[in-house]
Amino acid sequence: LSYMVVFLFLLLAAAPVDHVQAAALSIKVDGESRKYTGKQVYITYDGNDVNMKNTPGIVINGTSYVSYKNVFGDSKIGAKVSYSSKKKTITISKYDTKIVMTLGSKTAVVNGKSVTMPNAPIKVTKDKKKVTKVLVPTEFVAKTLGYQYSWHADATTVTAEIVSRLAIKCDNKTSFYQ
Repeated sequence: LSYMVVFLFLLLAAAPVDHVQAAALSIKVDGESRKYTGKQVYITYDGNDVNMKNTPGIVINGTSYVSYKNVFGDSKIGAKVSYSSKKKTITISKYDTKIVMTLGSKTAVVNGKSVTMPNAPIKVTKDKKKVTKVLVPTEFVAKTLGYQYSWHADATTVTAEIVSRLAIKCDNKTSFYQ
């Protein structure tokens, strides 16, 4: 019997751990308290998991939102990112592309030109930990920066894949190739 217990323990310890949906998450979205029971979003970049720093993204109205800093700035994507709490603007730059978004606004400025996003960036606070993150619409940012984007949903999570393309810079202009 003791061999069987040890075997079961080793079997369970060696089993891969999947991302699981947390119980209802108490969050504030743009100051409004709500219980989030939807899918959590995890990101891969060129096949490797992006460290979400214990803050997976969320899905609201069919749009995946992730931390602009964790996913686009601190990961191997390596975009230059900043947030102005005074202006409530998020700036993400990579290659020849500069995106400026404002919390709560569907209008972004891309390389100086206004464009309409499907959804606005949001600010989310996890009630229990009092951790506040600025989340951006993942697909809009990834595609605007020139990346391929796809997502795969299962019963409890969404995995968004961001895939780089070959970027060649010549005469201060970046061209992308697949």
